[in-house]
Amino acid sequence: MATAAGPPRRRGEFADAVEDGVGVRLGRDADAVAWLDAYVERTRTRALDPATVDGQVEGIGAWLGECVIAAYGGAWAEVNGGWGVRFDERNAAFPFSKTRKQWENGAEDSILSFYEMIPLIYRDLPGPGAGG
Repeated sequence: MATAAGPPRRRGEFADAVEDGVGVRLGRDADAVAWLDAYVERTRTRALDPATVDGQVEGIGAWLGECVIAAYGGAWAEVNGGWGVRFDERNAAFPFSKTRKQWENGAEDSILSFYEMIPLIYRDLPGPGAGG
């Protein structure tokens, strides 16, 4: 999960590691989320120690949150003791929780579907690319 320092601590580190390690430059858009979704599916079945899984979830969740903010607006905020992207006082999305769910459950808890469903659930938000 996110550390006490919050999501900003890891968001750039993960994107840099992906670019350095596999040569993919992640944007803050639907294409990046699709790549992350596929990456989780390729990686989640490997025998990784719990600390490595936690690091992967933290990095992916932080970048997923950045993609949500870029597309739909909102800002990082602590919500009920965890980090989320708050759109307003009543609405927030939780990219770390969703990333953990996909890691544990597979494609049925897809982070790409999570990203695509946000404007359907929160109807007053702008569409992809219109965020702030």
